[in-house]
Amino acid sequence: MAVVKNKMTWALNDQAKKGVIEAISNHTIVLGLPTKNNFPDHGTGVLVEFSERRFVVTCKHVVKPSYRNKDLKFIPKEFGKLEFLNREKLQKTPLSTMRRSYVRGLPIIKRFYSDDEDDLVLLELDATAREIEQCVFHKIPDSHHRTPPATTQVFTFGFSDELVKEISNSHKFYTLPSYSIRKIVEKDIESSDFNKNKHFLVDYTTTEETISPLGFSGCGVWTHAKCGEGKLWIPNLYLAGVQTGIFKESQVLKATRIERLLELFKSPE
Repeated sequence: MAVVKNKMTWALNDQAKKGVIEAISNHTIVLGLPTKNNFPDHGTGVLVEFSERRFVVTCKHVVKPSYRNKDLKFIPKEFGKLEFLNREKLQKTPLSTMRRSYVRGLPIIKRFYSDDEDDLVLLELDATAREIEQCVFHKIPDSHHRTPPATTQVFTFGFSDELVKEISNSHKFYTLPSYSIRKIVEKDIESSDFNKNKHFLVDYTTTEETISPLGFSGCGVWTHAKCGEGKLWIPNLYLAGVQTGIFKESQVLKATRIERLLELFKSPE
């Protein structure tokens, strides 16, 4: 799978940062939604496991309550390592030469919706279904999980509307993921759509190289926990929250806190 670089700052070395992005990609899927005007609609979802149950986490505004289960599809990660591209290389690479994955049905058995402010939905999956045999689910502990403080470096990985392309007028479409590494920030947001007790903000200053975040709704906001001195390095992912929106004028992304996600996980028990 190819993945497109976004604007970012690095604190890890090249091999470590690619290892973290690779690990995040294992838990991230494209969600295929009901088609609009013959063009595929999509969103981003996160594969998680909680209390031995498997879920896709995404936004309530992505998978609306009115959608039928049979109309919801997904594309899992392709086998093989990620190929890291920038915009210039992407423009020179014919889409027809890229490896493809096939759309699968989501084996949903239940849905659990938050309120509109949290803007989350859990799609509980049949853990025995063949469609998800190769999927990798991130295990979330049932306690002591908190959103990190401001200045913490975080990773996002999702599927932007900007990178959905039609292959040679064939009515077949290809979508590529993109990623960025930014920081949690504190800003005064005067909006009824922001509640600091439920949400946090991630810097999203933009340049000409920045990929649009539209389509990223439902992606995880991740951080990398330190492995400890003298220990073997591993990605050691920590899910901080779920991206749910953007405040363009303030140049920040909005994410719902992991604490709110945990509350929703506990509600169906």
